[in-house]
Amino acid sequence: MTTNTKNKKDTPKKTPKQKGLSILKSVLIYGFIFFVIYNAVNWWRQPVMPANPQLQLIDYKGHNIDLAAMSQDKPTLVYFWGTWCPICSVTSPSINELANENIYTRGSF
Repeated sequence: MTTNTKNKKDTPKKTPKQKGLSILKSVLIYGFIFFVIYNAVNWWRQPVMPANPQLQLIDYKGHNIDLAAMSQDKPTLVYFWGTWCPICSVTSPSINELANENIYTRGSF
């Protein structure tokens, strides 16, 4: 009974060029797989905008506000806050300063 067992000495060793090509091939394959999965996840998670968004809001005083009309000439900031929010208590003074500056430049808020 004979067995064909090969010793490690019998197997040919890879040359440095073959090792480099093997590593490059692995990097390219894994990079391509990462690229495909990354783009698929980003496509799946992209926001879907409504065809005709409603940009009519009511402010805290009960006045109707048209965001589309307000943002025609310059950017418009919509600030959502809550009394329970610790971050809002830090950012609200800065937003109030911006609002006060805006009142003086536009004439009304």
